[in-house]
Amino acid sequence: MICLPVAPESRTLARADLLNASRQADLVELCLDRFVNKPDIAELISGLDKPVIVSCRRKKDGGAFEGSEDDRIALLQEALTAGPAYIELELEIAHRIPRHPHTKRLIAINRPFRAITDLADLQQQAANVGADVVKYLWPGVLIDSLEPVLSGLAKPVGPPIVGLPIGHGARCFGVFARRLNSPWVYAALEQGMEIYEGMPTHRELMEDYGLPTVNPQTRLIGVVGFGVVRDRTVKAFNAAFQEVGLNCRCVPIEVGPVDTLPALLEKLQVTVLVVTPGMGEYLFAMVQHPEPAAALGQHVDLLLLKKDGWHGYNVIWRSVLKVVERTLRRYVAEALSLETSNNLIVGGGRIARTLLYGLRQLKGSGMVTAPASTGEVAFCPHCGETLVAHDSTEELAKSCDARYVPFPELLSTRPDVLFVVDRNVELGFTPQSLNPMFLQHPLVVVDLTTLFEETDLLVEARDRGCRVVRPKYLLGEHLSVQFKAVTGQELPDSAFQKAVQIEA
Repeated sequence: MICLPVAPESRTLARADLLNASRQADLVELCLDRFVNKPDIAELISGLDKPVIVSCRRKKDGGAFEGSEDDRIALLQEALTAGPAYIELELEIAHRIPRHPHTKRLIAINRPFRAITDLADLQQQAANVGADVVKYLWPGVLIDSLEPVLSGLAKPVGPPIVGLPIGHGARCFGVFARRLNSPWVYAALEQGMEIYEGMPTHRELMEDYGLPTVNPQTRLIGVVGFGVVRDRTVKAFNAAFQEVGLNCRCVPIEVGPVDTLPALLEKLQVTVLVVTPGMGEYLFAMVQHPEPAAALGQHVDLLLLKKDGWHGYNVIWRSVLKVVERTLRRYVAEALSLETSNNLIVGGGRIARTLLYGLRQLKGSGMVTAPASTGEVAFCPHCGETLVAHDSTEELAKSCDARYVPFPELLSTRPDVLFVVDRNVELGFTPQSLNPMFLQHPLVVVDLTTLFEETDLLVEARDRGCRVVRPKYLLGEHLSVQFKAVTGQELPDSAFQKAVQIEA
């Protein structure tokens, strides 16, 4: 079931919010703490055809009630006489509110600024005050912070559990909780009506995650990363699972320390991680069995748990080179392939190393250059600590059996394909800039610093007659390769179109 909380300030609009919520939800929560004037609770909930929870939270519990504690308890006692399905009570006041024959007790453990670390003890305390259901409210961003409540759901002790994490983990938690048979999950009626940060909307849970059909047999796949690429990955994979009839769901996961992550994922029965750009190097540390491309680049974009441990894969080179090969054959006048074309990579680091590996697999070769030879430095996304200082571009070329081109000599090269992997490359006429005169027909230009939006470099290249590989198609192809690696099936066209935002 999905519970939609509404927290109105106006008695006039409260009725409309409740009616709108009841048309979509299985359960409606009426939050009393934001009303400017005292509401008639019985009148508000009368006629609703869905069960109602009544709550009134203090500011310290993440609510907005500004009156005295006696006033709040009196309001809850009045609400009880209206006969809602549930009344939400904190542990410390539960003994002051008598049990009502038609209303169940939802005991709330509200810790908006504290982690849940003592769930077993809290469960016992809630049971002691007659809890029918226990609700936990706590900061939930990293998957580590969600684990205690999810473990409580997986091995229930005492009353049933529902959870409302505050933060980015709420979407992930909702799908996990549904899979673990939580009585209900929380969502906002619509965007802008969230009572806490990170709360998903009803539409998101229904359309993006297909929540009603999630069950204990649903296979959960984590997507690790940030921003638009992560969101597009989740939407495309879930649309594909629905179309091909697989009982799987992708959920966004924000990870913490790598050393504890493998055990945590196994505990939560997550056996696949799809890794979006920006996190592949960080997660390489948990790989026990890297395939050759991943080992060479020290970077992964797909993790699979097998009997002998976590296997790491780097498939981005397959996706990129497949699209470039198709572009060469279709649009370049001469019959070129990556085996016969001159390929120039601007930038160093893991992506350059991966592309050089891929070119070798296709019996091709590459040249490498960069504005400076200081190389790429990676930082831990959580603490900011330097992880790896990569070799210089010249050393990279030597180790990968590629030709090194000093950046000032760039204009003397005549590549057929230009791969840009360095975010610091700028167009201009300074010694450390890419001269726009270099961008001439029939050059094929690939910018791997983005997998969604076009960059200034791509716009300029197109204006100057180059054949530009659109980042959205790179993303779509990359998702296709990842999807087949996970499921053994092709990514449906409709899911591909959804990933790159193309109308069917």
